[in-house]
Amino acid sequence: MKMNRLLITGILCAATIGGYAWISKSNEIKVDKNLTIKVTEGSLDALDHMEIENLLKVGTNRFEKVVFSANGVLYEPTKYDELRGVGEDVLENLDVFRNHPYGRSLITTDNQLVMVKFNEKFPYASNESSVAVHIKNLQTGQVQKEESMISEINASNYIVNETLHEVAGAIYYVLCIHHEGKEKYFIYQVDTKKAQLNFVFDMELAYQTALLKSDQENLYFLEQLEDNTLNFKIWNAHTKTITEQEIPVNPDDQLTSAYPIDFILNEKYTIFAYSLAQGLKYCILDRNSLQWIDSFEWSHVDENFGVGLEWTMQKDQLYILENVHTSNERASFVSIYDLKGKKFLLKAQLPNLTLTSYQWARNEE
Repeated sequence: MKMNRLLITGILCAATIGGYAWISKSNEIKVDKNLTIKVTEGSLDALDHMEIENLLKVGTNRFEKVVFSANGVLYEPTKYDELRGVGEDVLENLDVFRNHPYGRSLITTDNQLVMVKFNEKFPYASNESSVAVHIKNLQTGQVQKEESMISEINASNYIVNETLHEVAGAIYYVLCIHHEGKEKYFIYQVDTKKAQLNFVFDMELAYQTALLKSDQENLYFLEQLEDNTLNFKIWNAHTKTITEQEIPVNPDDQLTSAYPIDFILNEKYTIFAYSLAQGLKYCILDRNSLQWIDSFEWSHVDENFGVGLEWTMQKDQLYILENVHTSNERASFVSIYDLKGKKFLLKAQLPNLTLTSYQWARNEE
């Protein structure tokens, strides 16, 4: 009897080990880690202190961050929720994002994480035009959660977008709604001690706006007027007032009736990105003289396409990631343009990783 028990135990152990081996093998995914960037012009040395990041699925619910730099490729284990499409910034702060997993209006300061999200159920499943304000103290881990009612919004309004901006030492929540054929913006200051919103300013702009950027002092609202000219409305965080700046007409015939899909600016340049038939065109405006000083393009496709643009500017260099979608394929490209020398420092195609889009990151080393 004792021998039978030992035999049965041995069989069960072998079956269990075999089961674990089978499960482990089923979790494996064939992954190509020989990822390379195909350089067509310039050198990867131009990346310098910048890095390009994406995600790679390496097993069931297992992911790695892929980091491309001037020194090569690095793979790092990371967290990612494939169902909800959120990464470590959310998964490591679930105490902030719980019940708001898609809340992307997020700012991290030196000692706080601030998340603000408009009521996603409004107006169909809820008549409350409320905004959740969640603030986490990064030193203590304490989370404060409050709701602010937005009396300026009613059920007939369509929410276009919501963004957070850190300007002049304060955090501002900007809510854009579609209102009677135009776009209306509401600016609120976030009280980070009480987790509340305080109304500051509102204004109505031409319908095709929806482009908003900020710098250390101002919010920049870009609107297209009826004659297709462009106009900046600039809100200053110190004076709480608006000034206007008309953008001179671009002499490029290709852009006669085109509206930029995005813009970026620093103290020297304002750069507009236009979507043309075969790719994006970038036009550079000198911020001091308000003169068009350069333009460039790099065509990737010969048919209708969509593009996700991720770009940033460091002094006189423009870093561009284009995540291009056509009817037949998806591809990603990186380019670095020297604004002072008016030339490309890098043109390259990135490996086709489809889980998420490529993003820029700064190498602090």
